[in-house]
Amino acid sequence: RAQDGYNNGKTNILVATNAFGMGLDQPDVRLVIHYQIPASLESYYQEAGRAGRDGKPSDCILFYHPSDLVTQGFIIGKENNRKGGETLLSHLKEYSIANKCRQQALCSYFGEEILPCKICDICLEKESVESNFADERNQFLEREKTKRLKQEVKERYSFSKEELETIEKVLEQIPGKFGKRMIVGILRGSRSNEILRKKLDRLIGYGSLRSVAEEAILKILDEWISEKKVKIVGDKYPKLILSSTVILKVPRKKKSLDVESEKKVIPAKNLIQELKNFRDREARRRKWKKFMVLQNPVIVQIAKVMPETPEELSCVKGMGVAKVEKFGNDILRILEKWK
Repeated sequence: RAQDGYNNGKTNILVATNAFGMGLDQPDVRLVIHYQIPASLESYYQEAGRAGRDGKPSDCILFYHPSDLVTQGFIIGKENNRKGGETLLSHLKEYSIANKCRQQALCSYFGEEILPCKICDICLEKESVESNFADERNQFLEREKTKRLKQEVKERYSFSKEELETIEKVLEQIPGKFGKRMIVGILRGSRSNEILRKKLDRLIGYGSLRSVAEEAILKILDEWISEKKVKIVGDKYPKLILSSTVILKVPRKKKSLDVESEKKVIPAKNLIQELKNFRDREARRRKWKKFMVLQNPVIVQIAKVMPETPEELSCVKGMGVAKVEKFGNDILRILEKWK
């Protein structure tokens, strides 16, 4: 519906994942905004290239923050060609922070030398750019200041000895299994599908910090991580464990070669097919095109990493917040059957 409205001119603004945005073929897109940096300059070149395909002047804005590199680096760390991905990401970082004509830098990366464009933020006088966006900038800074003050108020909480022991008790019961958000949800008594499905509401300490702000619990967990009281572990996704916790690994019974072979083959074929069947059903029900629900590369990646939580699912490239909200629970239920 959103895509149809945009294509028909009824909607002027469309918020989309990079995969969805690449499926658009409107010639008169006047503005493309990247809220976070993509994984490479190649990706940025293609995605920003959605603007001005009719040859008329258009703007491309790239928001950059160092924390974006952490997010992209974490995702790249799960891929096979990790070093290659890190190299591509480093080129994008250089592009974002360099004091060089944007178009000149982009063309130079692809082996073409051009003169400065005279229209990007680097080429234009800094004062001119700042004056054009002065009001918007001041409003944004004021909103951020208010938001930061509210967060500081919520973080300002003095934990009692009993409350700190409760947090430790919860961490002891689920060593190295979940990240910060899930632990906060348990302590605050969240009734999310994920917590109920995994029966985490039965843990000792569940809901005992209902009256404590989420920000305050996150802050104490971050402090414990800095103090090395809590470690971050996990091959796929960051999970928390008390440094004093010892996990005993019990050797599994040796399985026959046939069983092991079958285990490798099934997810590669049947799981992917089941996810595709789900995608097809949703597309028919919503009268969408299949790629608008899930693209094939996204399905393969989901089957490969086997995410266990909505947060982990959102780390899969092509799974934005809206898609996780719409299809996340159904996808996780399918994956649960194959574990």
